Amino acid sequence: MSLQRLGPLLVLGLAMNLILGCGGGESSRLVARLPLDDAAELVPGDSGATIDHDVTHDGGGAFRFYSRGIHKVAVVEFPITKLRADSLKVTLMARTEALERPFTIELILYDSEGDGRFLTYEVLRMHRTLDWYPVTFGFQLGEKEQPVRGRLSVIVPAGVVWIDDIAVWDGEASEMSLE
Repeated sequence: MSLQRLGPLLVLGLAMNLILGCGGGESSRLVARLPLDDAAELVPGDSGATIDHDVTHDGGGAFRFYSRGIHKVAVVEFPITKLRADSLKVTLMARTEALERPFTIELILYDSEGDGRFLTYEVLRMHRTLDWYPVTFGFQLGEKEQPVRGRLSVIVPAGVVWIDDIAVWDGEASEMSLE
Protein backbone atom coordinates (compact mmCIF):
# COMPACT_ATOMS: atom_id res chain seq x y z
CA MET A 1 0.00 0.00 0.00
CA SER A 2 1.39 3.44 -0.92
CA LEU A 3 2.09 6.24 1.56
CA GLN A 4 -0.61 8.35 -0.14
CA ARG A 5 -3.22 5.71 0.70
CA LEU A 6 -1.90 5.20 4.26
CA GLY A 7 -1.87 8.94 5.07
CA PRO A 8 -5.64 9.35 5.58
CA LEU A 9 -5.79 6.10 7.57
CA LEU A 10 -2.99 7.26 9.89
CA VAL A 11 -4.73 10.61 10.44
CA LEU A 12 -8.02 8.82 11.14
CA GLY A 13 -6.31 6.44 13.60
CA LEU A 14 -4.64 9.31 15.47
CA ALA A 15 -7.94 11.22 15.66
CA MET A 16 -9.74 8.14 17.03
CA ASN A 17 -7.04 7.69 19.71
CA LEU A 18 -7.49 11.28 20.81
CA ILE A 19 -11.30 11.07 20.82
CA LEU A 20 -11.42 7.74 22.67
CA GLY A 21 -8.88 8.80 25.26
CA CYS A 22 -6.04 6.56 24.22
CA GLY A 23 -3.49 9.34 24.21
CA GLY A 24 -2.78 13.00 23.89
CA GLY A 25 -3.61 15.69 26.41
CA GLU A 26 -6.88 14.66 28.05
CA SER A 27 -6.86 15.82 31.66
CA SER A 28 -8.90 13.11 33.36
CA ARG A 29 -10.46 9.69 32.92
CA LEU A 30 -13.52 8.26 34.66
CA VAL A 31 -12.48 5.46 37.05
CA ALA A 32 -15.86 4.79 38.73
CA ARG A 33 -19.40 6.15 38.48
CA LEU A 34 -21.57 5.37 41.52
CA PRO A 35 -25.13 6.71 41.18
CA LEU A 36 -26.30 5.19 44.53
CA ASP A 37 -29.75 4.36 43.17
CA ASP A 38 -29.96 0.91 44.78
CA ALA A 39 -29.22 -0.39 48.30
CA ALA A 40 -27.15 -3.19 46.71
CA GLU A 41 -24.50 -0.54 45.97
CA LEU A 42 -24.02 0.26 49.68
CA VAL A 43 -21.46 -1.38 51.95
CA PRO A 44 -23.48 -3.82 54.09
CA GLY A 45 -23.52 -3.67 57.87
CA ASP A 46 -24.06 -0.01 58.77
CA SER A 47 -27.44 0.48 60.42
CA GLY A 48 -29.17 3.73 59.65
CA ALA A 49 -27.75 4.02 56.14
CA THR A 50 -30.48 3.79 53.53
CA ILE A 51 -31.24 4.66 49.93
CA ASP A 52 -33.73 7.53 49.86
CA HIS A 53 -35.93 7.60 46.77
CA ASP A 54 -37.86 10.70 47.88
CA VAL A 55 -34.91 13.07 48.40
CA THR A 56 -32.52 12.53 45.52
CA HIS A 57 -30.39 14.68 43.23
CA ASP A 58 -30.82 12.66 40.04
CA GLY A 59 -34.30 11.19 40.55
CA GLY A 60 -33.08 7.63 41.12
CA GLY A 61 -32.00 7.41 44.75
CA ALA A 62 -29.46 8.85 47.19
CA PHE A 63 -27.48 7.56 50.17
CA ARG A 64 -29.02 8.92 53.40
CA PHE A 65 -27.62 8.71 56.91
CA TYR A 66 -29.10 10.13 60.12
CA SER A 67 -26.76 10.50 63.09
CA ARG A 68 -27.43 11.52 66.71
CA GLY A 69 -23.72 12.10 67.29
CA ILE A 70 -20.42 11.64 65.48
CA HIS A 71 -20.63 8.42 63.51
CA LYS A 72 -18.60 6.98 60.64
CA VAL A 73 -20.50 5.02 58.01
CA ALA A 74 -19.15 3.30 54.90
CA VAL A 75 -21.03 4.33 51.78
CA VAL A 76 -19.62 2.35 48.87
CA GLU A 77 -16.66 0.25 47.70
CA PHE A 78 -15.50 0.16 44.10
CA PRO A 79 -12.76 -1.49 42.01
CA ILE A 80 -10.05 0.69 40.51
CA THR A 81 -8.59 -0.25 37.17
CA LYS A 82 -4.96 0.53 36.41
CA LEU A 83 -4.44 4.24 36.87
CA ARG A 84 -2.40 6.17 34.36
CA ALA A 85 -1.97 9.43 36.25
CA ASP A 86 -0.68 10.90 39.51
CA SER A 87 -3.95 12.06 41.09
CA LEU A 88 -7.52 11.06 41.92
CA LYS A 89 -10.46 13.45 41.98
CA VAL A 90 -13.85 12.69 43.53
CA THR A 91 -17.03 14.54 42.57
CA LEU A 92 -20.41 14.08 44.23
CA MET A 93 -23.58 15.86 45.21
CA ALA A 94 -24.35 16.37 48.92
CA ARG A 95 -27.26 17.68 50.93
CA THR A 96 -27.52 18.27 54.69
CA GLU A 97 -30.27 18.81 57.24
CA ALA A 98 -29.81 20.12 60.79
CA LEU A 99 -26.12 19.24 60.74
CA GLU A 100 -24.30 20.57 63.81
CA ARG A 101 -21.02 21.08 61.98
CA PRO A 102 -19.36 20.09 58.69
CA PHE A 103 -19.07 16.42 57.81
CA THR A 104 -15.97 14.59 56.56
CA ILE A 105 -15.49 12.27 53.60
CA GLU A 106 -12.94 9.49 53.94
CA LEU A 107 -11.48 7.66 50.97
CA ILE A 108 -9.42 4.53 51.60
CA LEU A 109 -7.30 3.32 48.70
CA TYR A 110 -6.30 -0.34 49.00
CA ASP A 111 -3.30 -1.81 47.21
CA SER A 112 -3.06 -5.39 45.92
CA GLU A 113 -1.74 -6.53 49.33
CA GLY A 114 -4.83 -5.17 51.11
CA ASP A 115 -3.00 -2.28 52.78
CA GLY A 116 -5.00 0.94 52.86
CA ARG A 117 -4.06 4.59 52.53
CA PHE A 118 -6.54 6.86 54.36
CA LEU A 119 -7.40 10.21 52.78
CA THR A 120 -9.89 12.64 54.32
CA TYR A 121 -11.66 15.78 53.18
CA GLU A 122 -13.73 17.98 55.48
CA VAL A 123 -16.69 19.50 53.64
CA LEU A 124 -16.56 22.89 55.37
CA ARG A 125 -19.35 24.47 53.33
CA MET A 126 -21.84 21.77 54.29
CA HIS A 127 -23.43 22.24 57.70
CA ARG A 128 -26.81 23.30 59.04
CA THR A 129 -29.42 22.73 56.33
CA LEU A 130 -28.35 23.06 52.71
CA ASP A 131 -29.90 21.87 49.46
CA TRP A 132 -27.94 19.79 46.93
CA TYR A 133 -24.44 21.16 46.49
CA PRO A 134 -21.55 19.90 44.32
CA VAL A 135 -18.51 18.67 46.26
CA THR A 136 -15.17 18.16 44.50
CA PHE A 137 -11.87 17.18 46.07
CA GLY A 138 -8.72 15.42 45.01
CA PHE A 139 -5.56 13.75 46.20
CA GLN A 140 -2.16 13.27 44.67
CA LEU A 141 -1.00 9.66 44.60
CA GLY A 142 2.41 8.52 45.75
CA GLU A 143 5.02 7.63 43.18
CA LYS A 144 4.14 4.24 41.65
CA GLU A 145 1.03 4.01 43.89
CA GLN A 146 -1.49 1.75 42.19
CA PRO A 147 -4.65 1.18 44.26
CA VAL A 148 -6.92 -1.67 43.18
CA ARG A 149 -9.97 -0.85 45.33
CA GLY A 150 -11.48 2.21 46.96
CA ARG A 151 -13.88 2.65 49.88
CA LEU A 152 -15.73 5.91 50.46
CA SER A 153 -17.14 6.67 53.93
CA VAL A 154 -18.67 9.70 55.63
CA ILE A 155 -18.10 10.87 59.18
CA VAL A 156 -21.30 12.58 60.24
CA PRO A 157 -21.91 14.77 63.31
CA ALA A 158 -25.49 15.02 64.59
CA GLY A 159 -27.86 15.57 61.67
CA VAL A 160 -28.68 14.09 58.26
CA VAL A 161 -26.43 13.79 55.20
CA TRP A 162 -27.42 12.70 51.70
CA ILE A 163 -24.78 11.72 49.10
CA ASP A 164 -25.58 11.13 45.41
CA ASP A 165 -23.89 10.74 42.02
CA ILE A 166 -20.32 9.89 43.07
CA ALA A 167 -17.70 9.87 40.31
CA VAL A 168 -13.99 9.09 40.67
CA TRP A 169 -11.51 10.37 38.09
CA ASP A 170 -7.80 9.97 37.54
CA GLY A 171 -5.65 12.62 35.91
CA GLU A 172 -2.52 14.68 36.24
CA ALA A 173 -2.52 17.08 39.21
CA SER A 174 -1.25 19.86 36.98
CA GLU A 175 -4.35 19.49 34.75
CA MET A 176 -7.02 18.86 37.42
CA SER A 177 -8.13 21.39 40.00
CA LEU A 178 -7.46 19.62 43.31
CA GLU A 179 -8.72 21.16 46.54
